[in-house]
Amino acid sequence: MQIGAYRLEAELARGGMGVVYRGRGPDGEAVALKLLLEQSFPDPELERRFGREARALEALNHPGILRVRTHGVDRGRLFMVMDLLSGPTLAEVVEAEGPLPEARAVELGRQLAAALAHAHSRGIVHRDLKPENVILEGEAPVLVDFGLVRQLGFDASRLTETGTILGSPNYMAPEQTLGEGEVGPAADVYALGATLYFLLTGKPPFEGASVLAVLSQVAGQAPTPPSAHRPGLDPTLEALVLRCLEKAPEQRYPSAVVLGAALDGVGDPLPAGAARPGRRSSAPLLLFAVSLALALGAALAALLASPGPGRASELLSAAKAELEAGRYAEALAACEEAIRLEPEVARAHALRGSIRALRSEHIAAIADLDRALELDPALANAYAQRAVSELNLGRLSEAIADCDRALELGVQTPADVYLCRGACKERLARYEDALADYDQALGHDPDFVPALLSRGVCHSRLGHEAEAEASYTAVIERAPDAARAWSNRGKLRLNQGRRAEAIQDLERALELAPDDVETLISRGLCSEEDSETAIRYFTLAIELDPRSATAIVYRGVAQLKVGRLGEGLTDLERGLELDPGNALARLNRGNALRAMGREEEALADYDAGLASDELRGQTRATVQGVRDRLAAKLAGGNAPAGDPSAALAERTTPRELPRWDAAQRIEALDRALARDPD
Repeated sequence: MQIGAYRLEAELARGGMGVVYRGRGPDGEAVALKLLLEQSFPDPELERRFGREARALEALNHPGILRVRTHGVDRGRLFMVMDLLSGPTLAEVVEAEGPLPEARAVELGRQLAAALAHAHSRGIVHRDLKPENVILEGEAPVLVDFGLVRQLGFDASRLTETGTILGSPNYMAPEQTLGEGEVGPAADVYALGATLYFLLTGKPPFEGASVLAVLSQVAGQAPTPPSAHRPGLDPTLEALVLRCLEKAPEQRYPSAVVLGAALDGVGDPLPAGAARPGRRSSAPLLLFAVSLALALGAALAALLASPGPGRASELLSAAKAELEAGRYAEALAACEEAIRLEPEVARAHALRGSIRALRSEHIAAIADLDRALELDPALANAYAQRAVSELNLGRLSEAIADCDRALELGVQTPADVYLCRGACKERLARYEDALADYDQALGHDPDFVPALLSRGVCHSRLGHEAEAEASYTAVIERAPDAARAWSNRGKLRLNQGRRAEAIQDLERALELAPDDVETLISRGLCSEEDSETAIRYFTLAIELDPRSATAIVYRGVAQLKVGRLGEGLTDLERGLELDPGNALARLNRGNALRAMGREEEALADYDAGLASDELRGQTRATVQGVRDRLAAKLAGGNAPAGDPSAALAERTTPRELPRWDAAQRIEALDRALARDPD
């Protein structure tokens, strides 16, 4: 059978809306060819939409996404030609090997998140991510079979008359099953979470005897925690998977990039509140402080609730002592034995939940706190502690509701609860509301350092620079070893152009926390007139966190400033792999490509950079002007011959390119090439 220029040899797979064949191109190379949507009559509008979507897929360029080579229409049959892969699918791997080791599942998830981020940055949603649609090439996962049916505008009822579902129901997000609203990147985040669930347990999150049974579960039931199928699963990894599987899209990770960063933080368990070297803690220290205060309060309350002398009371007293000494495992063991002896004491369950929260076991903590509130619905401390765990899991609306209830019941530590509620609102970008809560916390405790620090962050987000600086200074006065306050004040002063003061603050922050990646990046940015020093700081940050797109991109810019085009281009391309939407990286890669004579590629990068809403005002106007001149030059066919990179390397001194701003770099490059276009 012949389709276009391709000879079909064997059927490889068949689905509800298409068939995949092994084929041969005119040059004899083996390819995969997918035939879609057999038509009995010509449909020019369908062909137009198909062409648009296929071209978008052809433009994807990521090692984790199957390459689409070309597309066409043959006798009413729409087809796409793709690379032919020979590896097994993830479904086949798990069927053969069983659930995967945690580390392997996490690494696969990281790579898939990066591939999704690349697609999402170009406006493409997969819509049908599942283990069967991921093929392993060696150890690297490759996404295949992007769902085109919905994009092509077909009515769902037409496609479900024979039971065909737009996607795979076991891995579909609720908004897909319900057909409500626009299906966006959040659906892929859900599907990746469902795929991780499968890799870790060997089962999808939902199973049923029929498609409708599965759809009903997806829409209305919470998934069984994966640890029920795999005891001993890392609680942090379990929390990550369950957050992906939240029913409401806004409760999931906000993007594939953020999900990838969260996966990057999964590894050997650390004490609650402890930051991984070179990375920001996923459980901020301020919440750890709140959890500790609530846990100690719960310990005291449990002692008061215990019915007098006896073994259980002794155990609760021992748990409190272990808590105060920071020995959480011992405290948990004592508490569990007390609950075994007296299972109906609500405050004992609340204490165990608080201890588990301190250990970052937030799923288990919430289960304990739920039990405590079943036994005593007026237990204010349990609402407060549950709110902290919900905040750590990203369940912000539930956390706010629990904070409200704790305050209504007269919780004994209102400053802690206002801090928690403010943190929820801050994550929702409700900065004014968060400030009000932080002020309430400070009304109860004027020296409450976590609230002062958080208030400074909110003022900074709102552009209240004087108020932010005052808050950071207040923290430093009360807690001189608070590295984050020194770092934040240094970044603020850097943004104001107060470079000498910024360097002093950032150097002090690095004395206190030498492995803090954000501070190292900020210190590098202070050295824009000394690119070699900047490169040194950015390199230190990258050594601590090899996936820090920010550090990699800034190092790439600094490399360009000293004329190292090859090294700079390598960094910028790596930065774009990690953060495909990074406009600074995109525009500076355009600068590098243009300087190297690769002007058509540079034009594409300028266009992509201009598509970002990060560019505003004069910066956008400058980039647009350079882009238009380059486009006109290419259209006229008079692009200069040769590679000007060597000459440019001599001209692009730090003095000529004095800032990190992409527009100013483009202007300087424009002037340099105008002086010596060859």
